[in-house]
Amino acid sequence: MDRTTLDPEIQQAREELGRLLDDLINQPLVEEARRLASDNLDQLKSDIQAQGGGLRRQIDTGFTATNDDLGDAVDKVRSAVSKIGNDVLQAAQSTQLRLEGMEQLLNSLDAGLASSEERLTRLMQAQLHHNATSFKAMTVLLNTQQAEYSQAIASVSQELAGVKEMLCAEREDFQRTLQEQRSRFKTLLGLLLLTGVGTSSVLLKLFLG
Repeated sequence: MDRTTLDPEIQQAREELGRLLDDLINQPLVEEARRLASDNLDQLKSDIQAQGGGLRRQIDTGFTATNDDLGDAVDKVRSAVSKIGNDVLQAAQSTQLRLEGMEQLLNSLDAGLASSEERLTRLMQAQLHHNATSFKAMTVLLNTQQAEYSQAIASVSQELAGVKEMLCAEREDFQRTLQEQRSRFKTLLGLLLLTGVGTSSVLLKLFLG
């Protein structure tokens, strides 16, 4: 798996994780919190107001009624209070159900996050493996090139040593030949001085070979 394949998958996983966080946490939690607060408060307020008004009327009726009706008024007050309590309990139960739904939502989110994390972990491991393999291959290549360069340098050095040796031998031959020619010239010059000009042509031919 090379870099060109891993980068798009990593980017896609990040985008999916971002959408998952936004869809499953940010928007649902905000909307659910607002709805819960609005629904529960409005409903509870309405129930309390309605029951409170009825309770007030029942209390007023109870106090203005005769002694025979006082027991009925008290029963009505108790019934109204009980209904308010039941309404509050139902609102709490409804809130609990919504909270349980949010818990399921969070569990789903945890599963999605775990899946995304696992995918990112696999991608990172694949990237690390790819980098390690590439590094090993580059190391082998560099070692091979270094060995080839060392061998080439040794070969060139050997050739230069051979050329140097050949030049030294040619120089020695040239110096020896030059020394021999100088010696022959001196010998010829001495003979010319001893024998005179008459034999110079013969000696010159002998000198020139």
